[in-house]
Amino acid sequence: MSAENLDDVPKATEGSDVASEPDVVSRVVGEITTHHGLPPLSEDEIALRQFERELWLAERHRIEERQRLQYEAEQAELANREAAIAAERDARQRAEQRRLEAARQREQQQRDEESRRQRRAEQSSLYSHFAQAEQRQRNRAAFDVRRQSALAALDRAVSLKNPPPPPEPTVVIVEVEPEEPTFCGVKMPRWR
Repeated sequence: MSAENLDDVPKATEGSDVASEPDVVSRVVGEITTHHGLPPLSEDEIALRQFERELWLAERHRIEERQRLQYEAEQAELANREAAIAAERDARQRAEQRRLEAARQREQQQRDEESRRQRRAEQSSLYSHFAQAEQRQRNRAAFDVRRQSALAALDRAVSLKNPPPPPEPTVVIVEVEPEEPTFCGVKMPRWR
């Protein structure tokens, strides 16, 4: 359909009786069939179509380039986000490891301090027991000395008031076996 044929198509204006769209389509189809195909394009139409095609290709290239740059920017942003997440995760893991190590060291220090405290308490208890035993031994020795001196003083006092009794005579009893009976000078055996 040429530009001059398009001028023949009535323009739709408000309130006018313009042919409907199906009428326009049927007229264009009628023109195509009468010419046995589409009418040939003029040089201007070919140049215009070539220009439109080049504009479309340039626009398409610009859109594709913009999409490629946008995709690369999104990929770079995604990689940066993933790197930031990985760095944050690593930092959290290192912080957690430091926290666990510090807690382990605190627990070890507490165990060491508790062990030292127990050792000091045991040493103090042993020292206290040893000191008490030593004091008891000194007290016992002092008591023994005082008791011995008191007993010696008592013995002296008693011995001065009451002289010791004279020693008792010792009586020695000698048992003699009786002689065997004799009869007229002859010894007679005992019947038992």
